[in-house]
Amino acid sequence: MNTYINKGVLFLYGAFIIEFIVFFFYRQQLGYIIAPLLFTVSGLFIALFPFFSKLDFTNTARTSFTINKVYIYVFFALVFILFGFWAQHIFTTNPIDIKKSDILPIIDSLYVERFINGEYIYNEAPGFGYGDHWTPNYLPMHWMPFVASKLMGIDPRWIPLLFYSLASFLYIKFLLKKNDSSKNLYMKLALPLVFLFLIFWKQSNEIAHTIELLIASYYFILAVFLSNNNILGRSVGLMFTLLSRYAVVFYLPAALVLEWLNNKKRLFKELGWVLLFVSVFYIIPFLLKDPNIFLKGNSSYDTAAVGEWQGQSWQAPSDKPFQLFQGLGFASWAYNNFSGDLMEKISKYKNILLVCSILSALLLVVFVYKKHKKYPQQLLHLAALKVILTIVFAFVLVPYSYLFWSSLVVSFCILGNYDLFRENTTAIDAK
Repeated sequence: MNTYINKGVLFLYGAFIIEFIVFFFYRQQLGYIIAPLLFTVSGLFIALFPFFSKLDFTNTARTSFTINKVYIYVFFALVFILFGFWAQHIFTTNPIDIKKSDILPIIDSLYVERFINGEYIYNEAPGFGYGDHWTPNYLPMHWMPFVASKLMGIDPRWIPLLFYSLASFLYIKFLLKKNDSSKNLYMKLALPLVFLFLIFWKQSNEIAHTIELLIASYYFILAVFLSNNNILGRSVGLMFTLLSRYAVVFYLPAALVLEWLNNKKRLFKELGWVLLFVSVFYIIPFLLKDPNIFLKGNSSYDTAAVGEWQGQSWQAPSDKPFQLFQGLGFASWAYNNFSGDLMEKISKYKNILLVCSILSALLLVVFVYKKHKKYPQQLLHLAALKVILTIVFAFVLVPYSYLFWSSLVVSFCILGNYDLFRENTTAIDAK
């Protein structure tokens, strides 16, 4: 048996390691200039390098070995049970506290309560630091899963972990259907576990006080179904991401063009499913009752951004805004270098975010058009999604660290489609 390293994929793993190390370990040490630049470049490298490099990224025949899929699923189930004990410890020692984050308290006492009581979710609400009258701005998949935890009387923070477990199961299922050698399979299987371990270890506060693992799980689910070209699954993934955060909108032009070029019939089926899901969960129950909720809710984001650009209440007036100077995103660059008062700086930076997002979307349309005949469409889909998430979050108004989880999960889904170890024999037999 001859086993050798695929040099092209080795570069991808190198960029992936840099992305993870910068994010979880060294962004404060590297500083607000180098860290965001290195993190963004490594993310774009993971997405685009295979399409512009002359190195060979194709997968080859692998060593024949027999593996019982049940053992893999049982192992992962046991690992997630251990994560469950760890999560329980985090939840117990970090009770939900609106002073630390208003995300969970607002979802529970406003969105979920209104839904259970049959009230219109997006009526104006008072308080929570957003003024006397503000329009709730969370899209349905940002809060709707927590209706279940409310009705069952369990801690709502279990919901994101359950969704991440589901996404991991789908990822495992995808990998076991591939003809991976043992080395490739085990390395790829380890990626979501390493990611969750690092979040629990280095960012337990975010696990305790935000729901962002849920949003990252949505992108994880979408990326897995993009990998295996499952129409219904991709439609569900798009519904989850569209109805939780707006970033995925900028991925859609490239996705639509790519599907149009490859399979128009499948495109219309997928559009039909997505339109059905979005109509059932958002347009019919909410948007038709008040078409302006999208615009009115967006003002709440601006209010939150102003508060973060002003700095935390515990900071001295001369201190740099805490959230902007954590080594992620380029908001700190704008804060330091743009002219004008605070509102003018935010307005300029917001325009840069919009321009960069739109420009990225247009360039990706050209990219997939030129590359669609040469490369598998699932790889092009994943690359386009990774680019958009990297760019949007690089220029987001407030670069909360947990926002970047969604981009990181797409990274290891991209790696799941490439083989680092190449072997010249037959394929895996998964029972």
